[in-house]
Amino acid sequence: MAGAWVLRSSNVPAAGPANPWMRAFQREPRVMTGEDGTFVMRGLEPAEYTLTARREQYGDSAPVKVTCTTGEPIEGIAVELTRGETLRGRVVPSRVDAPVAGALVFVVREDGAGAGRVPSDLSGGPPSPPPDSIHTTTSPAGDFGLEGLTAGAVTVQIRHVDSAPATLASVEVPGSDVTVELGEGGAVQGYLRDAKKRPIAARQVMLMQGAMGSGGMRTAQTDSEGFYRIDRMRPGSYQLMFTDPKAAFGVSGMTTVTLRDGQTVQHDFGPKVGTRPVSGAVTQGGAPLEGATVFLTGGGGDMKFGQTGADGRFRFDAVEPGEYTVVVQREMMGGDNVSQKVTVGADGEVADVRIEVPTLSVAGTVVDQETGEPVAMAQIELLRAGAGGATSLEEMVADTAGRGFT
Repeated sequence: MAGAWVLRSSNVPAAGPANPWMRAFQREPRVMTGEDGTFVMRGLEPAEYTLTARREQYGDSAPVKVTCTTGEPIEGIAVELTRGETLRGRVVPSRVDAPVAGALVFVVREDGAGAGRVPSDLSGGPPSPPPDSIHTTTSPAGDFGLEGLTAGAVTVQIRHVDSAPATLASVEVPGSDVTVELGEGGAVQGYLRDAKKRPIAARQVMLMQGAMGSGGMRTAQTDSEGFYRIDRMRPGSYQLMFTDPKAAFGVSGMTTVTLRDGQTVQHDFGPKVGTRPVSGAVTQGGAPLEGATVFLTGGGGDMKFGQTGADGRFRFDAVEPGEYTVVVQREMMGGDNVSQKVTVGADGEVADVRIEVPTLSVAGTVVDQETGEPVAMAQIELLRAGAGGATSLEEMVADTAGRGFT
């Protein structure tokens, strides 16, 4: 495949450090244009592709659909680049009328998982721009200018070492100047102690929002006194937990905290007075079910989760009095579940929880359409409604009589 990039404004080849690429689903082969603006991409498999050009100071080109088949190479492709637009604005604190100097302002040009992630969002510290972003820093007066933007709606991200992250979504480019307010953010702090109330040092505490931290995540490490602090977080509800090598999934103490701008929440991890253990067993078809995920939700304490052992048993320690629900899920990332209500009283032991997971049974016969004879060793796949082939619920193999068995 060969062609040239052309600047629409001057109709001359776009030479220099261009960064054009062609996207083939997630494979994204890339090449750079030469001084004459031409490019050649070799070793492509027959497929339909979308060709895109990108260069600093220019907006992204319009996508060009290209169909590669076996036979003659494709040549003479011309893609036009237009000088990018500029977005100007100012960053100020939310509580006082003063400029914010040295703030990182950026627009991410990539899509997909991990796009726009800034390392300091996880660990704190001075922010650095994510790869393939258009970025700048604010002046001593708090002003900024982002150049080379593609016309249309963009999402502007702002980071500063002393403030919570900020986002401006659906900002039209070109358009009027924007003003961004940075808040102090919320914070959570506390101590991590063991059953004997001794401090646990060098343990990681995690604060996350959304599935797997998709809405934001920050970590901190406890010091020699077991103290931790996580600050400069956007206001909202988060899941707070700490790493525990003895826990089924490597974390313990999961609880929900709500952070507000300018306020600090105190949360200590450690033994609590008046708690009781909740334990039980999970079976399927009367036999112990190993590896099932068990959740304990409700009450006034933390959400707890773990897995059943080879004997099908599970146990949650230090459960506060209250009304709870034990949920058993056969698969970690989803699937059918079974639940049971549990009451943890202020006195005495909690009754052993017994949960039976229903079994599935599907039977039938596979036959040859022409002869009607049974077909042995045929693979049978059972899918949930709306599921794809990669998420089969059960796979069966026909026996010598053509009958399926689970």
